[in-house]
Amino acid sequence: MNILDKKKNSTSFNYYKITTGLYIILTMYSLLVSIYLSIPLLLYGIITNKKGTPLFIALFFSILGYSFTPPFEFDLYRHYESYEYYLQYNEFLYPIKDFYLSFLFLIGKNLSLKKEFLYFISILIYYTSILTVVLKLKKNVPLTGTYFFIIFVLFILNNTVVEITGLRFTTALGFISLFIYYNYIESRKKTSYFFLFLSVLSHFSVIILPIVIILLRLLYKLFNSRLNAIIMIFTSVIAGLYFVEPIVAFAVIGVEKLFNIYIGAETYTSGLWGADRVTLHGFSQTGIMFENIKLGISILIPVIISITFILNKDYGKNELTKLFVACSIIFFIFIPFDTVYLRYQYLLIVTALIIFATKNYKFKYLDGQFIGISMIFLKISMQITVGLLSTYVFYIRGLKFDFINTNLVAVLFNIM
Repeated sequence: MNILDKKKNSTSFNYYKITTGLYIILTMYSLLVSIYLSIPLLLYGIITNKKGTPLFIALFFSILGYSFTPPFEFDLYRHYESYEYYLQYNEFLYPIKDFYLSFLFLIGKNLSLKKEFLYFISILIYYTSILTVVLKLKKNVPLTGTYFFIIFVLFILNNTVVEITGLRFTTALGFISLFIYYNYIESRKKTSYFFLFLSVLSHFSVIILPIVIILLRLLYKLFNSRLNAIIMIFTSVIAGLYFVEPIVAFAVIGVEKLFNIYIGAETYTSGLWGADRVTLHGFSQTGIMFENIKLGISILIPVIISITFILNKDYGKNELTKLFVACSIIFFIFIPFDTVYLRYQYLLIVTALIIFATKNYKFKYLDGQFIGISMIFLKISMQITVGLLSTYVFYIRGLKFDFINTNLVAVLFNIM
């Protein structure tokens, strides 16, 4: 294709551009009729970076997920059960760990909303948040072509609608994504700390992030040193694997008792979702081996990405890469506590994707960019593979694919 052909194609493409106002009207109309009609418009909005696209894509997933009927194994089943109990007795069936769910319960009761609105709102918040970040990166960095597509897909797949059935942590992750972007890319401090505050209210476990930020500022000389950073990474991994389990468990349970707040400390340290998860769930030898492989990969990936950042000549000047390294070091301490550690990996992936979107990490004899993105792809592929063998199957079975009723009008009518 010669230059004239490119120019001709470019002119032809511009000829078919639609205004932002018309795009919003057409997309809203399609979502009101059937979400499947909106797919071409959503793709157009992504390519051209139209305003409102993050919200429209979030609405697409919210409407699709609304029809999901959770089986007993899902956290969403428990949240629905608790909400209906709250509507009937005006008290919580289970101890409330965070403010997010209690706030939604209160809103739902006052507006007489059905239980499905909990999932609908949570999907809406998460996808609006992460897609706002991705499309702002596309506009301001800018990200173009294949590389934008790769970053976009990895952001979307880092947490799927299946993981969002837990409601609280994914909502917190969405707010954290906005915090990282506004704080480290646009330097809008007040806006960023507002989202950080919302993330902590959504899931108490993310209180670890402001703690890491404070430690990073207090010990900035320690983290600025490449050698010290590498030593701390491997020391933390060894400590997490072999030494700190009883100390961390004691500290987490102590925090729960000291502040008189319920965070499920025993469950996430030694219970069903903690250090003894594999034993308590009765995993087979094959299952145990697979879990060990999954854990090993989840340790290896942040180690490799951290070293990639540390080896860059601008490491000491880049606050976001230092945050990634510091978070990795602190998170490795939680390696024995299965669920907590793996949840923190989502936060690391979001941070790494934003970093790789904004800076090139190609060295003389090594393509750090390719290695880092490949590591993230490996992590997400493993996550999806596990999901397809378990929870994703339940999710697909629980969905209702109905062309006529899968629209915003039907959802709002049913929720009300």
